[in-house]
Amino acid sequence: MTLLTMTLQTLPIQTSQAQPTRTDLLPGANHRRHLPPSRARLAVAIAAAALAACTTSATAQMAFSPACTAFTALAVALPQNAIVLSKHPVPHPAGDATVFSINGLNNYVVPAGSNSCVIAAPDANDVYCFQARNDPTITHVGIAAIVNPGGLTACQ
Repeated sequence: MTLLTMTLQTLPIQTSQAQPTRTDLLPGANHRRHLPPSRARLAVAIAAAALAACTTSATAQMAFSPACTAFTALAVALPQNAIVLSKHPVPHPAGDATVFSINGLNNYVVPAGSNSCVIAAPDANDVYCFQARNDPTITHVGIAAIVNPGGLTACQ
């Protein structure tokens, strides 16, 4: 058995110009000061959390429950200022679907001829149930807190 040994040879190093350090200004660069990596990551995390808070809405599918034994709590927090209710399966313009707000003691009807409607000024924290329908093919009502874009059909 033969054992080979290898030795590293040093290669001649060419020395041209010294590389600029991180704090040196590069020619042609816009010379913006960069945040240290830890601060940059923190800034990105804060921006991502703020974006998620603005775009994430609470959503749920409420099954038909005439006695309100199946219910859904929904918080409407800024920037959301409205609730959208939608009949399912979609599209489903036939029939009425009634959603009851348990704490506010209000009925909201998604009218026949419309797939969905909006509650423009809901209670901030309420509990809802899909309590009545006049078309048995409406199986669920979707509920979501949204930013009201205006122009949507109002719930009756």
